Amino acid sequence: PLGQEEFTLGGYERRTWLVGQGIFSGVDTGWIKVVATGPVDGFVLFGRGAMLAGVSALKGSGTEISFPHFHQDGQWWTGVALINTSLMEAETELSAYETSGDDIDSHEETLPPLGKWVGTVEGIFGLSGQGSLDASTAYFNSITGFLLFGTQDDSSLAGVPAETH
Repeated sequence: PLGQEEFTLGGYERRTWLVGQGIFSGVDTGWIKVVATGPVDGFVLFGRGAMLAGVSALKGSGTEISFPHFHQDGQWWTGVALINTSLMEAETELSAYETSGDDIDSHEETLPPLGKWVGTVEGIFGLSGQGSLDASTAYFNSITGFLLFGTQDDSSLAGVPAETH
């Protein structure tokens, strides 16, 4: 881990941090795991130009995750993030499907323990259009992830967590 921060939140209390400045100073990118003795919820904000997109806290992980939609064309781009939540290296396979469900292509990636990998649908598969994605790993590993959608002119940005199976 890059570091640990311990704190206490009272009932219905909320707190906001700027990662890289407020906590984990000097860190440019990564992911945060929260361990709590009671229920907590949260989200992360991503920025690009004048846009912000919120992604709810990822709840759980599994050996298979799915992203029900991607949109990659001259106007839109789709970014993919996969996170290995296990303490072992995870061999993952990311697969793309047409809207009809037909297989387009797959990409294999090795994620280090607690590692994160990111890419765009265009960069990973060299394709444009619409469809869906899923990712899988071996039964003894666990992964999670999310998508970011944006317009090429930086007028829109949205984040969607993966569905865990």
